[in-house]
Amino acid sequence: AGGLKLLEELVSQESESLWLAPAKIQIARGLRERGEIPESKRRLEELLPALPDAWKGEALLQLGLTEAAAGNKEAAQQRFRELEVDYPASAAADRLAEERGKLAMTAPALSAAEQLRQADRLFEAKAYTEALGAYDAVLQRGAESNAVARVKKGECLYALRRYGPSLPYLEPGAGVPADLARSALLHRGMSLLRSGDEAGSVAQFEKVQS
Repeated sequence: AGGLKLLEELVSQESESLWLAPAKIQIARGLRERGEIPESKRRLEELLPALPDAWKGEALLQLGLTEAAAGNKEAAQQRFRELEVDYPASAAADRLAEERGKLAMTAPALSAAEQLRQADRLFEAKAYTEALGAYDAVLQRGAESNAVARVKKGECLYALRRYGPSLPYLEPGAGVPADLARSALLHRGMSLLRSGDEAGSVAQFEKVQS
């Protein structure tokens, strides 16, 4: 209790500190652990919208644990789902399976749209290996988002310098947004070049310019 009080005093004195966000999350966690569950939940809910993305995953994990401590397992699963879909590259996401296990919770299946969102967030975080697996999961479902997922799989392969395997996926079809299609075609040209097909690369770049 004394440590939590000291932490709150430091937060009040250091309003511009870089560690302010994790400190506030830790305070809310400490409140939950000493049984002040409604106050912990209130603080986390107020804190969450203004947090930088780097700390939202941790806040969602702690909020889910707080909901579970209050007996609200459905609400806890919703927070865990937000973490899993929107912040899959966070350290909190890495601990999610363990925390669910402690609560005897299973992970509900994600929809195709949620899987695509998760894959996109991994790609944005430059977690290309993990994103590649996530895009594969979308493609295996035969979802409507296949055209986009297929091209983004190619972008992952390109980012991982797997130029040859990326080629069939970097040929965008119908339903792919123009900016993504252009990026894919440019990267396809670069993949051809790096695979030793200079003529094919030149033809690809000419196609992009036309």
